[in-house]
Amino acid sequence: MILCAQALGWTTNRTPIVSDIDLRIETGEVFCLVGPNGSGKSTLLLLLAGLRRATSGSVRLGDQDLGTFTRREIARRIAIVVQQLETSDRLTVRETVELGRTPWLGPISPFGDNDERIVEEALAKTDIAHLADRRWQTLSGGERQRAHIARALAQQAEILILDEPTNHLDIHHQLSILELVRTLPVTVIMALHDLNQAMGCDRIGVMHQGRLEAVGTPSEVLAEDRIADVFKVAVRPVVDPSKGDSFLRFDLPGRSQAGNRP
Repeated sequence: MILCAQALGWTTNRTPIVSDIDLRIETGEVFCLVGPNGSGKSTLLLLLAGLRRATSGSVRLGDQDLGTFTRREIARRIAIVVQQLETSDRLTVRETVELGRTPWLGPISPFGDNDERIVEEALAKTDIAHLADRRWQTLSGGERQRAHIARALAQQAEILILDEPTNHLDIHHQLSILELVRTLPVTVIMALHDLNQAMGCDRIGVMHQGRLEAVGTPSEVLAEDRIADVFKVAVRPVVDPSKGDSFLRFDLPGRSQAGNRP
């Protein structure tokens, strides 16, 4: 199911936060948004998920305006994990993940064996099955992040939107979560701070001052001059001799990297 933004914008207190976004997300791709803090990434994700109403332009899901869907209809198609999502309820991890099944439940379709199976699979995929009976308040930030992702997986939507999914995670779980979302049979849209992690996505969109600066493959978009202009850093591609892959090395502008060569 294709997600498409046309001339999309959101303004608050006469200040434009996101402006003139034209974007087409193809079915099955892993699309990543990158950009400095305050560039509009999180706001754009909320607009694409239907959680914030645009002040200009539109978002279409398939051939239908997203604004014409009910919340339940959207939740069956789009799952989102936002930053700093907390709760004061005394929920266990399992109960938190079970909330992902809510859009599919009703008076004639209560929580059943199939829902239980889906929840167990989501717990296993995010490596938190051993935490299933722990209370939310006892979890670390990284454990809570994985629980939120498990809830989104249990939702079984066609589109998965993730705002900084590696936030609070240790290196092992950063890599495992990114590997998981890249192999899911869904369309993935996520915002990342780490440009080297973003290089593993199908396409990248660079946000800068509320606008979509560029969209394309990692090699097309992550050019040295663009990174320097948008992120205000010096950058140098480095080749990993063991794999032949390239990654980016950063420094503050004006600092010599001559003494830092691997």
